[in-house]
Amino acid sequence: MNSFPDIGQSVFHVRTQKPCIVLGGCPGSRLVTIRFENRSVASVRLEEVVPNKTSVCPRCGKRIKPVQDGVCKLCKATRCSRCRRCRC
Repeated sequence: MNSFPDIGQSVFHVRTQKPCIVLGGCPGSRLVTIRFENRSVASVRLEEVVPNKTSVCPRCGKRIKPVQDGVCKLCKATRCSRCRRCRC
């Protein structure tokens, strides 16, 4: 994630492959506090979260979302369920 997320923004935690909500964080240390759906709270690096928003697969044109298709742990891009590709 390039920019710091807003409080209350829906994001996707790459390591656990689960959606969560941003509770706050510290831009100086690049840490984000997130809450998962089961109400557990964690503080993670900014690089471990991606925005949970719909995008378009550059290869096949399908609309993809991290919650439905998952995120590649290497390149942090949403995987496409149709063509089974990401950026790497």
